[in-house]
Amino acid sequence: MRRIFLLFLFTSPCCILFGQNSWFCSDSSFCTSGVTNQSPSRGIVLSFEQLPGLELESKNDDESLIARLEDSRQIKFKIKAPVLNKKSIKMLLGFRYSDERLNFTALGENRELFSYLNDKRFKSTGLDLYVMKPFKGNAYLTFGFGVGLHGDFKGLLKTNSRFINYSGGFLIAKKPNKDLEYGFGLVYSKKYGFGSFPIPVIKYDHTLSSKFGVETMLPYKVHFRYNISEHNMIRVGMSGKSSSYNIGLNELSGYENASLKFSRTYIQYGLTFDQQIVHPLWLSISAGYQQNVSFNIRETFTKGDYLLNSNADGAPYFNFTLFLTNPKKK
Repeated sequence: MRRIFLLFLFTSPCCILFGQNSWFCSDSSFCTSGVTNQSPSRGIVLSFEQLPGLELESKNDDESLIARLEDSRQIKFKIKAPVLNKKSIKMLLGFRYSDERLNFTALGENRELFSYLNDKRFKSTGLDLYVMKPFKGNAYLTFGFGVGLHGDFKGLLKTNSRFINYSGGFLIAKKPNKDLEYGFGLVYSKKYGFGSFPIPVIKYDHTLSSKFGVETMLPYKVHFRYNISEHNMIRVGMSGKSSSYNIGLNELSGYENASLKFSRTYIQYGLTFDQQIVHPLWLSISAGYQQNVSFNIRETFTKGDYLLNSNADGAPYFNFTLFLTNPKKK
């Protein structure tokens, strides 16, 4: 079960394919996604996330201290823009970019490796295509495809196959009324050195009253929502996340021409406060506890022993996000 969960987290960017809008269904009109009072959709996003220090211990019998992660900082930018907007079909094109830095203090046998990774820029960039096909009545289909780069490359683009990853997915959903929608889908991800795998997903969004609701995309997230007013809300729940990068080691003695894959998987339990500043600009602040599931480094395509297979302490996290919502449909 844990292996399935970890595999799914590597496909998590694909879950953005199943985004939200604020339109309702009727028997005579085309159906699109969204329930009453849901959390606002995000067209342009700029976020900063900070994780304080934690210790990495070997999963070997000695459980020796390998290194200390002094802090982790990640900046993300995303934008989605419509390229086709008809009642019978909608299409959006998206761009995403993230820059993550990890500051290590090396303590064990891999001191030289951690010194090399310290404060290194791990980047992710990509393009995504989103398509929604609404049907008359209470059903819709959404699917998408993305291609991106993950690694320690320089600049925005790098023509090297070891950085490239592909993802895709679809979701078919029903919307019996304006307060309830549910559906089933499949996501797929293929990364150099990480293999490929399809994973099923389940969507369930339900507005229980004018104040309370639940928004889920299993097994990726579960959020309970409390609407303070039309302009602010509180969400409590969990989200599964991961980072995975391919790393070149040409500059490190003893690792010339080697390629490593670095992956970390974690679950965040926390509280988020969303506040509209002025339409369409929103502020989102999140804080909580991060449970680290895995923190691994091994040679690309190697299925044997990890170069680093560690336990990582849990730690508090903080996220600050500004975003622009999509225009509301009247």
